[in-house]
Amino acid sequence: MNIIWIGIETIVNLIEVYLFLYLINCKFPPKTDSKIPFVVALIINTAGMTLISLGLLTWIPDLIFEPAIVLIYVILFRKGKLFGKIFWTLIGTAIIAAIAILGIAIGLQLPGVTLEIISYQQSATRFQLLIFCKFVQFIVFYFLAKKRSMDNLTNGFIKFLFIFAPLTSFLIMFLLFEYGLGPVNTVSSQFLLLGASLGILLINFIIFAFYDSLSAQVENNLLMQAKLQQSDMLQKHNQEISSLYEEIRGWRHDFHNHLQVLHGYLQLGKYDKLENYLNDMKDSSDVLLSACSGNTTIDAILGTKMIIARNHKIAFSTDIEVPSCLTCKDTDLCILLGNLLDNAIEACDKIENPDQEQFISVEMKVLKNQLYIHVRNSTNGVVKMSGSTYISDKAGSFHGIGLKHIDEIAEKYGGYVNRKHELCLFESQIMIPLVS
Repeated sequence: MNIIWIGIETIVNLIEVYLFLYLINCKFPPKTDSKIPFVVALIINTAGMTLISLGLLTWIPDLIFEPAIVLIYVILFRKGKLFGKIFWTLIGTAIIAAIAILGIAIGLQLPGVTLEIISYQQSATRFQLLIFCKFVQFIVFYFLAKKRSMDNLTNGFIKFLFIFAPLTSFLIMFLLFEYGLGPVNTVSSQFLLLGASLGILLINFIIFAFYDSLSAQVENNLLMQAKLQQSDMLQKHNQEISSLYEEIRGWRHDFHNHLQVLHGYLQLGKYDKLENYLNDMKDSSDVLLSACSGNTTIDAILGTKMIIARNHKIAFSTDIEVPSCLTCKDTDLCILLGNLLDNAIEACDKIENPDQEQFISVEMKVLKNQLYIHVRNSTNGVVKMSGSTYISDKAGSFHGIGLKHIDEIAEKYGGYVNRKHELCLFESQIMIPLVS
């Protein structure tokens, strides 16, 4: 066997597999920063495809081997929904197969070229057609890689259609490869092969165009919903600040009366009642005095959430050491802390066991020029997850937007979010670089 041709087959298969994995990587973010899974999948798939091309691995067709390795890779090492992973694996496989048959159909139009020369012989014609197919694959996959992801679609019937169409294309390509490429020496059979490949490509592009349009609509709806929620949160925060302001005014208005009562108890020697009254005053004023970090935005947010927590019988503690001015925008800080604390309060409200403590603790510090936010709260022990990702248990198609906003704001400033839970405790830790 010509070693040069082995090298050519290896390089061609390497290009095909790399483009396929590149498409997958553009659609689904990695679960880890390691490049090892990508390299291993690239090597295994390239080696297997080369052995199949050279006729050394005959028990499995290349149209089964390649997508199987890609699907295993994307399921194990890339984030995202299973539906999207299956969809893109099938679309990629169907397009590769259609391009291959298109290359065969074009090659058969050349004088003196037969199916055996194109498929098996180590010839210049086969080499040129391989280069043509990989060039077309590069253009198509590069175009697809720049388009939207599939994770936004939620309608089950639409999902079924998007899976059924590329799956049907894949099966047609597989049958053509395994059983349909027999005698194709007649002009009619060659044109039938050419028409089949172009038809499959056209069908898949129509499917993708429909998906792209539908995905754009869903994305715009999500964006509008996100903006509405941000506006609602800011409006809610303003109402909460107004409520805090009214409570402070009421406390100051009654302060003179409190002094008179305290003075009366002191003159009468009612020291027990004096102590009890002071304790009552302390409890009612703690919420107004606890959020005093010096940062007006943080104090306003914490102060309003403290009032809500107190009204819900939730213990609320803070440990805040932050500068009066931070580099992140006040609106971003409001959305970030507002979502964190709203989620914590909702989690505490779901606790039905009367003997379980309901609490929220907030810690904010500057560590190594980064804003560190640590929120701990009690839960009922029920936490929903999708893989390693925490998801909201709220009803509705737009649930989980609050968690998404937290992640987006942290990412906007080059930070990160870490969430974890154990038994009836949930924790969120956020690090945001403080860049001047």
